[in-house]
Amino acid sequence: MDNIQIVKHALSDLLTSDLDVNKLIANYFSTDYQQTVDGKTLGFSEFAAHMQLLRSVVKQFAVTIDAISQSGDQVHTHHFVKVTKTDNSVSEFEVFALFKIVNHKIVSCNELTRQLHGNSDDKDLGSRH
Repeated sequence: MDNIQIVKHALSDLLTSDLDVNKLIANYFSTDYQQTVDGKTLGFSEFAAHMQLLRSVVKQFAVTIDAISQSGDQVHTHHFVKVTKTDNSVSEFEVFALFKIVNHKIVSCNELTRQLHGNSDDKDLGSRH
């Protein structure tokens, strides 16, 4: 699987699959993973907690990749995420992300996330843990 496919599958599986989130994280992400979202940095364990929290408050995710490109070990995406929370409220986000892949695992992601629609309390969903 090439780096673009790794990122596409990671986004799709983590956000739309019913499979165990910890197994998915182990499949796609290095234990050295570090994510910076809007200036907030999450290490591997914080990222896992973030994904667990999202799974507890969001009942449905829809991911649309507008653009994706690769340069060496880096993959850049411009994508949109629409969430329907367990209270049936809906929020939508625009995301610009730069992923780095080493040995078929995502080792870092630098991300800017902008809320387009929804409750302003959800503006931190991209990094909340």
